[in-house]
Amino acid sequence: TLIHPDDLPNLIKIMKEAVKSNKKLYFEYRVKHKNGHYVPVAARGSAIKEEGKIRLIGVLTDITESKNAEQKLRESEIKHRLAYNRADFYKDLFAHDMNNILHNILSSIDLYSLCQKYPEKLDKGEELLDLIKTQAKRGAKLISNIQKLSLLEQTELQTEKVDICDHLKNAIKFVKESFQDRNLNILIEAKNENFHVRANELLLDVFENILINSVKYNNNNSVLINIIISKEIKDEKKYIKLQFLDNGIGIPDSKKETIFDRSYKKDRTLKGMGIG
Repeated sequence: TLIHPDDLPNLIKIMKEAVKSNKKLYFEYRVKHKNGHYVPVAARGSAIKEEGKIRLIGVLTDITESKNAEQKLRESEIKHRLAYNRADFYKDLFAHDMNNILHNILSSIDLYSLCQKYPEKLDKGEELLDLIKTQAKRGAKLISNIQKLSLLEQTELQTEKVDICDHLKNAIKFVKESFQDRNLNILIEAKNENFHVRANELLLDVFENILINSVKYNNNNSVLINIIISKEIKDEKKYIKLQFLDNGIGIPDSKKETIFDRSYKKDRTLKGMGIG
């Protein structure tokens, strides 16, 4: 038969019903092209029964172009819906984390003003200025990360061979500079120093964001972070496994599945998403 096997049962059912009801019918199905592929067609006409066989009298129309147009329209709708969700996601994310940064800067400025009134506290002034500079860098980093996330949706970034340990050390340095008022103890545990992967500059951002979250969501006086790097083989493929273990509050199991869901509409009462 030239009719697509998946469409045949429904086609027979429709034609039988058309014979009983004696009504005009319209249905769509796929038929095999002379080149071997299937094309969508629309059938309009009547079904009649002659000599015990059901026959269709009518017109078949190739609807390939209209089906392609429908598919493009669906894809366009999905694309625009995702774009809207991303814009909303970035807006909420940026607003919360930037508000935190601005709050820290304003608080530091207020404290610095108080130090100016009390000479015995002037030695704290330099620390507060450093804190303001650090928060400004965090703000710039947040903006940069938002831009990178947006570009990630639109372009294919190039990768190169990079050293994981070097990226981790740079990330640790940045985090320690960003949280000079916290007692941080960050260790890298790796049996082999040669851990290389193909990646780009976003890998450093990933490490920084993980470490920043470990500090931000940790209420202990001393923040302990142990980074364990190891190699493993799964399904005959070689992988490098990184574990970030800390003494922070952790993430509830109910939230873990939504962390990497870009379309997830985050609860407005939750804290930031940790990209700044």
